[in-house]
Formats: sequence, structure tokens, C-alpha cells
Amino acid sequence: MSITEFVSANSELVDSVFVKKSHKTKYKRKLISLFYLLKLFMFKIWVAIFLIFAEPLLVVSQLQLRRNGGLSGSYQFHRLYEIRSTLKKKALASGIEFGSGASSILFAKYLYEFISIEESHQWRNSYLAKISILKFIRPKLFTKIKKSIIVLERTEYLDSTNHLVCSYRLPDSLISKKYDLVYVDGPTAWAQKENLVMDNVVDQFGYLPNVSLLELKFLPTCILVDGRRATLVHFFRSLESKNYDFLLKGSYLKVPKVNPYHSIFTLKIPI
Repeated sequence: MSITEFVSANSELVDSVFVKKSHKTKYKRKLISLFYLLKLFMFKIWVAIFLIFAEPLLVVSQLQLRRNGGLSGSYQFHRLYEIRSTLKKKALASGIEFGSGASSILFAKYLYEFISIEESHQWRNSYLAKISILKFIRPKLFTKIKKSIIVLERTEYLDSTNHLVCSYRLPDSLISKKYDLVYVDGPTAWAQKENLVMDNVVDQFGYLPNVSLLELKFLPTCILVDGRRATLVHFFRSLESKNYDFLLKGSYLKVPKVNPYHSIFTLKIPI
């Protein structure tokens, strides 16, 4: 199926992912109703309370990671709750994460084998310092997280379709492994090189897709994409995407939904 045929067959994706419009315009066009905002607010409160009791160390670590120039954005307990639910519901034993964060704690806790790819030595050191409470309360978990975070160079280049993309320089040892789960929340999504021709940047907000997912030799059982609209669109343009059933991030839909927080891809089971 060509991208034109795909767009024609998925009107909600046309409205939410492929159509160029600003967030401001999107909100003004009634895509988020008062009912939706109220439902989202109540759900986030419930999730925060649930995690305080179910994953208290995760909540404490999340708060620590946002101190003094740490993680930015809102307190995404909704995101962490969905990751936790996915890990507990699905039979996932191994995973690779692109972009370390509070989610790394959940992956290290619930996955038998886990690797987190990061682009910054400075962030890795700051990250480990901010979650150092785990060193005293859950030393084995802290050690697993520390061993799991690997710093690799971020790169950007023009792909075969002349689109500007970014990725990590993954070694063959990681590319050739089979992962049950791939989590996409990195690397830095905006162009880093100077004198770039922005005509090669497809995304309307100027972000670059992460193509590390497409460099893996084996298809993972489950893929979670945290926002990253450019990565999502690029993946839909690939042949690999045809092997997956998917749930689009709820806020991307023409009529927005609270769930899912991520765009979730599940590998189709051959009949």
C-alpha cells in the first residue's frame, strides 16, 4: 500500500498526523472538548494516586529527575502508568529503549533483559545521581539500571528518500538482537547540524524522525512511541509498519481520547 492509499484509507490519521496544522489551531478546532479535559484531569489524578501506592520509588525518582534542569514537560504519570500496564499485561522479557528517563526504572524492574540508549554522558551521570536513592533501597535495581544505560553518538543524515532523519550509531551487537519491546523517546528530535536545507525536514514542526527502530534486524513484538509525530509518520511510510496492528496516541485522534498515551504497535500473528 502506498502512502497515498494509506492516507486515503485512514481518515483519522490524515486529520491528526499527516495534515499540517499548529497545536494552537488544533485546539481551536474543537479537537479537545471540555469533557475530554475533565476526564483527562480526573484520570491523571487517579493515576498519580495509584502510582504513589504501587510504585512509590518510581514517583520519588520522577520528582528527583525534574529538579535542577532535569526532565522537562508535565509530570507524565499517565505515561508511566501505561508503560507499567503494558509490561504487566504482555509477555515481554527483553527490551531496548531509545532515550533514558523515569521509564528506564520500570523497564529495568519488569524486563529480564533491558538496554537503554542515551546520547549524553552528562545526562547519564546526572540521571544516576538523581535516582541514587535506589542505591540504598533497591541496590540490585540501581545496579541493573546503571549497567543498562549505554551512551551512543546521535547522528543525522538524508535517507534514501532525501528526508532528513536522525538515529543512534547502533553497533551490530545491538542491531542483530531480538527484542520483545522497543520504546521510542529519543534521541534529540530537532536538527543539530548547521546550514541544513530545511526542505528536507518533512515534519511541520521541524522535528526529525528517529529511524533507529527501522535499523533493527528483527521485528519486536511491541513498540511504544512516546509522542514523536515525525517518527510515527516515518514509520507508517515504511514496509515494516504493515506487520503491525496499532492504536494511535489518543490525543492525535480527530475526537481525542484519554488512552492510549502512546502510539502502540503490536506485531501481527501469522495465521
